Amino acid sequence: MKSRWLVVALAAAATAPDLHGQSGSTTGLGPDTVTTTPSGRYPANGLHRLLLGDLNRDLWAVPVSAPVLDLRRFAGGLSPLRRGGGLQTQSLRLRGQDGQTYNFRSIDKDATRGLDPMLQNSLPARVLQDQIGALFPLSAMVVAPLLEAAGVLHPNPRLVVLPDDPLLGEFREEFGGLLGWLEVRPDEGPDGEPGFAGSTRIVGSPRLLERLEESPLEQVDAQAYLRARLLDVFVGDWDRHPDQWRWASFERGDTVSWYPIPRDRDWALSRLDGALVYVAGRYFSHYRGFGPEYEPAFNATFTGRALDRRILTRLDRADFLRTAEDLQHALSDDVIADAVSRLPSTYQAEVGEGLAAAFTRRRDRLLSFAGEYYELLAGWVDLYGTDEEELALVEHTGGGRTRVRLFHLIRNEPAPDPYLDRTFLESETQEIRIFLHGDEDRVEIRGTNPSDIVVRAIGGGGDDEFLDESTGTSVFHDHRGDNEFTGALGSAFDEDDWEEPPDQFSATHQSKARDWGSWTLGYPVFSYNSDEGFYLGAGFRRDTYGFRHYPYERRLTGRAVFGPAVGRARGSLGFDFPVHGRAVRGFFSGYASGREVVRFFGFGNDTQITGEDDFYQFTRDEVRLELELTGTPSDHVVLRAGPTFHFVDHDDVVEQRLIGQIQPYGLDRFAQFGLGAGIAWDRRDHPLVPRSGWLLEAEGHVTPSLADVETTYGSGSAFARWYTHGDGRLEPLFGLRLGAEQVWGRAPYHSAAYLGGPGSSLGVREHRFAGDRVVQAGATGSIFLTPFYLFLPGKLGLHAISETGRVWLDGESPGGWHASYGGGLWVSLVNDHTLVSFTIARSEDRTGLYFGLGWPL
Repeated sequence: MKSRWLVVALAAAATAPDLHGQSGSTTGLGPDTVTTTPSGRYPANGLHRLLLGDLNRDLWAVPVSAPVLDLRRFAGGLSPLRRGGGLQTQSLRLRGQDGQTYNFRSIDKDATRGLDPMLQNSLPARVLQDQIGALFPLSAMVVAPLLEAAGVLHPNPRLVVLPDDPLLGEFREEFGGLLGWLEVRPDEGPDGEPGFAGSTRIVGSPRLLERLEESPLEQVDAQAYLRARLLDVFVGDWDRHPDQWRWASFERGDTVSWYPIPRDRDWALSRLDGALVYVAGRYFSHYRGFGPEYEPAFNATFTGRALDRRILTRLDRADFLRTAEDLQHALSDDVIADAVSRLPSTYQAEVGEGLAAAFTRRRDRLLSFAGEYYELLAGWVDLYGTDEEELALVEHTGGGRTRVRLFHLIRNEPAPDPYLDRTFLESETQEIRIFLHGDEDRVEIRGTNPSDIVVRAIGGGGDDEFLDESTGTSVFHDHRGDNEFTGALGSAFDEDDWEEPPDQFSATHQSKARDWGSWTLGYPVFSYNSDEGFYLGAGFRRDTYGFRHYPYERRLTGRAVFGPAVGRARGSLGFDFPVHGRAVRGFFSGYASGREVVRFFGFGNDTQITGEDDFYQFTRDEVRLELELTGTPSDHVVLRAGPTFHFVDHDDVVEQRLIGQIQPYGLDRFAQFGLGAGIAWDRRDHPLVPRSGWLLEAEGHVTPSLADVETTYGSGSAFARWYTHGDGRLEPLFGLRLGAEQVWGRAPYHSAAYLGGPGSSLGVREHRFAGDRVVQAGATGSIFLTPFYLFLPGKLGLHAISETGRVWLDGESPGGWHASYGGGLWVSLVNDHTLVSFTIARSEDRTGLYFGLGWPL
C-alpha cells in the first residue's frame, strides 16, 4: 500500500508541468473554437461492415468542439521543432518559452506510412487504413482521469486544433487546421533541476534496459509497472510495445527507482468486429477490441511481453492480486462516471452509458484477470542480473518450492541483502532462466529436495563459476570467458554460441524471439480435383516454443478431409521435435487415404497409350509413415536418416484395368518397412524462388524382406539444381536440373523408378514410364516483362522450360528420350519471393497445364 501512495503522490506532482497545470486555466488555447468531426473517411455500406466490421466508424463522424491553439500565448509561445516519430500518427514537437517541450499528435492516423512504398496504394493498404476506424477517437480523454485515479504517472492530453498559422513554418501545410492531442513531453529538467513529476532523469525503454543492466542499484518499481499494465488492460489498450513507454527515475539514497510513464492511447477502447477481422484475430492474437469482458490474458497483454517478462517476474501471485484489488478500490463508480463525463455531450449520447457499464464490469472482474495474467508470466520466468559481479543462489527448499536470490558481490562476498528474492512453485512454474551479464559471476544451485522446475543459468562475458549441488534439473549456458562448471547428476552444460534471432511477432523488433508457451492455429481445408471432386475438412498447427529453439521447439500439424462424392476420407499428421539439443531434430510424418487415385501405364520406356484414361487409372487405400532424424553439420548441409512404413490395399476394380491384367508384384495388400538416409547441400539464395546458387541432393533407401516383401531391395537417387541470373531491364534467369534414380532388386510396382509429372518432367503424364532406372534433365529460362498493379503491386514475366528423360528396365531402354517443352507466365506480388508460375508443357502424348509457387523447374 505504501508503494501505491508513493505513486499517487508522484502522479499528482506530474500535473504541475502538464496542460492542466498551466495556471489552472486554458490560457493560450485561444478564443476561437472549431466544431468538426475527427474524420470523415470511415463510412461503409452493409457488405463492407459485414466483412470489415462496424468498428467505431460512427464515432468518427460525430462532431466535437475544440479550441484553436494560440501559438503566441500558450506556454509563453510555442515554436515547432521537428516531426515526431511513430509509424501512423502525424506528430509535431514544439518548444514552449516556459522551458517545456510539447507533443502534438493527430487523432486520425495514416496506416500506410509504415508500409513499403510499393504497398501504400494497394488493397491491403486500404484495408489497413479502414481499420483505423476501430479506434475510439477521444480515448485519451477518458483514459487520463483513470490513470490519475490509479496513481500512474502520465501527462494530461488536451484536445486542440492547430492553427493555420505562419508560425508553423515548414509544417504549416501538413499540420495547419489539424485536430489532435497536445500534451507536455515528459523530460528532464534543465541544469540538473527536477524534471517531469520531480524526476531526476527521463529515458526511453532501450536506455532503461541498458541502465538496468549496468548496476543492481537501479531497478524498476515492479508494482508501479503492474498498476500501469493492469490499467492498460482495463481500458483495452493492447498496443503496449516497449516504444510506448518512457521512464522517470527517482533517487532513494544509493538506489535509483524507475517509474513507468505510458504514452499513446490510440488503441484504448477500440472496437474490432467483422468477418475478416475475426479471421485476422485468429492469427494476430492481440488484435482484439474492447468490451464488457476481458480477452484472455495472452491476447490482452501479448504486445507488452518484452517488458512484462523483464519487470513483472519479480512479483508473486499475492503481489498481482493485491495490486488488482487496490485498483478495484481506486476505480470507483464515481471515478468511472467522471472519466466518461469528460467526453463531449455528443459522444456521451452515443456511447456514454455502454462505456460506463463496460468499465464497471471489467473493474469487477479485474481480480480474476490479474490471477490469469500472473499465471501466464509464471510458467516460464526470465530473471536478469547486471554487469556487476554477482551471485545467483538457487535453493530447492522442498514442498515444490524453489527460491532464487541475486546478490551483488563486494570483494567476492555477497551483499547482506539480495536485490532480487522470489520463491517459485512447481505447480506454477516450469522453467526459470537466470541471465547473468558482464564481470565474474557465480551460480550456486542447492537442495536435495526434488523439484520439477528446470533452472537455466546463462553466463555473460566474464569468467563465471557454475556449481550445482542439487537433485533437480539444471542447465548452464556460457560460451564466453574461462568458465568453471561443477555439476550434479541432473546438470547439463551448453557451450554453443547463440545469436538471438529477431522476434517475428514484433513490429518494433524490441522483443526477443518467443521461447515460452505454445500457439495453436486451426483453419479450414478445401481442395478439388477432376477425379474425385471436392474434399472438405480442417487442419491445425501447434507450435511449442523453447529456450534457444528458433523458430519453435516442436511443431505438430494435422489435417483431415472428406470427399462427399467418393465417400472417403484422408488425413495427415506431422511432428517436428528436438532429439539432441539444437543439433539433431526428429520429423514424424503420417498419411492415410481411403481413396488414392493412381495411374499405371506398365513397365518400360516405350509403353503405349491405347485405351481410355480410366483403363490406366485405379484407386487404393494407402498408409505412409516416416520417422526421420536430421542433423545440420553446417549452415547449408542437412543430413537425414530414419525408418519408413508403407501399406497399400487395392480396390476390386483394378481387375478391369491395365494393372489388373499385368498383375505386377505388390498389387495385393502389401506392407513394407524400410530405412532411408540422405544429404542435401543447399547454396541457393532462396529455397522457393532462387536466382543464384545450387542444390545437391542424394538419398538411399533399403527395404528388407519383412512383412510382404519377398526379397530385400534398395534404391538410390541424386539430383542437382543450378541457377544464375543476369542484370539489366529483363532480369534474365537460367536454371538447370539433372537427376537419376536406380532401384536394385525386386521391388513392388509402387517403388519403381518413375518418369513424368511435376518435379520429374512437365508435360509427361505423372508416373508415365516405370522401370528400375531413370535419368532426367531440364533447363528453364525467365525474363521480366513489366510491373503491374492489380490490388497489389507486382511483376509479370515469361518463362520457358525444356526437359527430357528416359527409364531403363533390366538394362533395356527402347523408345529413346522423352522430351517435353513449354512455357508460360510468372507473376510475383509485392516482392520477388511471392512468385506464382503458370506453365503449358507439351510432350509426345499430351499437353498439360500447371501452376504452382516458385519456378517450375
